[in-house]
Amino acid sequence: MSLFKPRAGRHVLALLLLCLCALSPMTSRALETGVVTGWIYTDITSIQQLGTRQLDDLKSIGTTTIRVEFIYPSDANERTRYLTAYKNIVQWAGERGIRVIGVLTVNSMLNKSVKPVDTFSVQDFDNRFVPIFKEALDWHDATYTNVNGTPYGVEGWEIWNEPDVYDMRRPSTGSFMGEEFALLCVRAYEHYKGHGGTRKIIMGALSRWDDDILFRQVYDSTPVRNFKAAQGRNVLPGDAIGMHAYGNLNVPPSQKGFSYAGGNFEDVILSIRSLRDSAGRELVPSGQPVYVTEVGFGPNRNGSQVYYWRQATHAAELRYVLETLKRYEQQFQRVYWYSWRDEEERNQPDPRGWNWFGLRQVPQANCGGGATKLAYNVFANFNGRAGPAQRAVWQVLPVGDESWPTGWVSPPSCGALQSPDPFLRAFHRVDTARNLMGQPRDWGGGPYVHRWGNGQVQHFMNGVWEGGLGALGLADGRGEAGYVYGRFYDKWMAIGFTHVGGFPVDNGGGADRHRWDSSISRGMVQDFNGGSLGPNMLQLEEWPVAGAQVLIVQGAWYQHYMANGGVGVFGYARTEPYPYGGQYRMDFARGYMIQDPATGVVQHYF
Repeated sequence: MSLFKPRAGRHVLALLLLCLCALSPMTSRALETGVVTGWIYTDITSIQQLGTRQLDDLKSIGTTTIRVEFIYPSDANERTRYLTAYKNIVQWAGERGIRVIGVLTVNSMLNKSVKPVDTFSVQDFDNRFVPIFKEALDWHDATYTNVNGTPYGVEGWEIWNEPDVYDMRRPSTGSFMGEEFALLCVRAYEHYKGHGGTRKIIMGALSRWDDDILFRQVYDSTPVRNFKAAQGRNVLPGDAIGMHAYGNLNVPPSQKGFSYAGGNFEDVILSIRSLRDSAGRELVPSGQPVYVTEVGFGPNRNGSQVYYWRQATHAAELRYVLETLKRYEQQFQRVYWYSWRDEEERNQPDPRGWNWFGLRQVPQANCGGGATKLAYNVFANFNGRAGPAQRAVWQVLPVGDESWPTGWVSPPSCGALQSPDPFLRAFHRVDTARNLMGQPRDWGGGPYVHRWGNGQVQHFMNGVWEGGLGALGLADGRGEAGYVYGRFYDKWMAIGFTHVGGFPVDNGGGADRHRWDSSISRGMVQDFNGGSLGPNMLQLEEWPVAGAQVLIVQGAWYQHYMANGGVGVFGYARTEPYPYGGQYRMDFARGYMIQDPATGVVQHYF
C-alpha cells in the first residue's frame, strides 16, 4: 500500500499521516507503534487537516511520532494552503511532544521537470534527477525548522515510499529501478550529512519485505556496495531502514501456518535475518534500526462495508505483530499500523473512497467512558494505557451499515455483552480473513453482536458455503463461540433458534461443525446447549448415506446416544423420533431406539 495515491484532480491532493504510540514502559526497549492517520484534502475553499483536536486525541493514547508525506503543489495558491497546514501540524505536534517524520517523493519536488522514469540510465538518473531531489531535501529541511517562529521542526526525512511501486519503474519494461533508488539513498545521505544535517535520513520502504530478489536489488546494489566500502563497515545509507509488511505476513497466532503464499510474519523476520549480500555479510545489518512503516491486513475489498470483526481482526493481528517483533532483534524500533482516519468530519469527501478503513465514532452512553473510537482503544489496550471503554467498543460498532462512510446507525446497548475475544477467535478459525462468512445481516436484533436468549449472536449473509447464511453464537458461561452455517443453520433456525436449540458449544470436537467418523457412519456434527432442548446435536451423514438431511438428536435420545457410544456404536441418525405402536422410535445407521412416552426412558435395539 502506498503513502500517496495519484491525484484525483487539480484541487484534490492527499497527505498521509501515520501516528506512533509508545508501548508500555515495562518493556526494556521502546518499540513504538502507530497507525495510518488520514489524509489532508483540499478543494477551492477549504482544507481538512490533522488539527489540534485530533492531535490531542492521539497524544492521550501515548502517540510519540506522526509520519507525514510532504507534497509541494505546483499551483501557487494551493501550495500556500499546504505550507500553512504542514507548518501548523509540525508546530501543534511539537507543542504536544509529538515528533514528525517527513516522507519525500516525486510529489515533494520543487522542480518536477525530470522524474525518475524520465531518465534512461543510472548515470543519467544521477546527473539529472538526484540534484532535483537534493534541492527538495534542503528546501524542506530549512522550511520545516523552527516553524512559525517556534523551536519545533521535523525529526527526520524518509527517502521515498514504495519505490518499487510508485515512480521508479521503467515505462518501457516495467522493471524496478532498484539501483537508481539505492543510489538516491546514498547520494541523499552523503549530501545531507556532508553539510552538517542533523536529522535522521531513513531509507524508504519497499512494498514487500518477503521478496528476497527485491531486497537484493537495493541492499546488494553497486551504490550500496560502494557506500559500504567507503564507510569501511557493513552499513546502509540511512539512520534507519523502512520496511513494509503486507501480503502473507500478518497472521495471528490462531492462524499460524495459514497464508496467501506460505509463511507468516515470524517466518519472514527469520528470513530477513538470514539474508546475506554478495560479500557474505548480513544484507540488513543487525545494528541498523528498522521502522516497519506500514503493516496491516488490508482493506475489505468487497465494498464499502467495514465491520466490527474486520476492525477487531486488525487489532488481533497488531497484537501478534508487536509480540513477534518484541521477541526478536533490538533493531525493530517502530511499527506503523495501516490504517487510521478520523471520521468525525464525515461531511468531507474522502479521496480514498471505500478503500479506506475509517474509524467510527460510536456513542457509548451505555458502556461508560463517553464517545470513543476503535483504534484509540486498540492502541490504548496494547500499550498498557487506560482507554475509554477499551474492548467493549468492538462489540457495538455499526458493522452492518452498508452505506459507510456517509451512513450512520446507532449501536445497541452493550451493558450485558461479554468480551469479543470468543467471536474474534471463531472468526479467525472459520473465515481466515478471506470473507468466506460474508457480511453481517440484521435478523431482528441488528447486524451487531447482540444478546439473544441465553447468549450472544451475530448473523451473516452472502457467505460462500451452502446458501451463504450463517451465524456466530456464544452461550453464556462458555469461552468459545461457534459458527453455524448452511444446512446446519437452516435446521437450527427451523427448530427455534437459540431459545430452543441453544448455542454452538464445544463438547469435545470444537464449537464449529466438525467431523465425527466411525466404521458405521461418517459425517459432520455440531453440538448445542443453552436452549429449552438442553444438550443436543445436529448431524449430517455423508457415508454410507450421501445427501442425507440434517437431523437433530436431543433430549433423552441424546443422553442415551452419548452415554452408549455415540457414532461409534449407532452411527448417524437416519430419522428423528416418530410414533411407533404407542411409543416413539428413532432409527440410526445401526439399530434403533424406543422411548416410552409414560416414563421418557429410552432403550436401544440392534
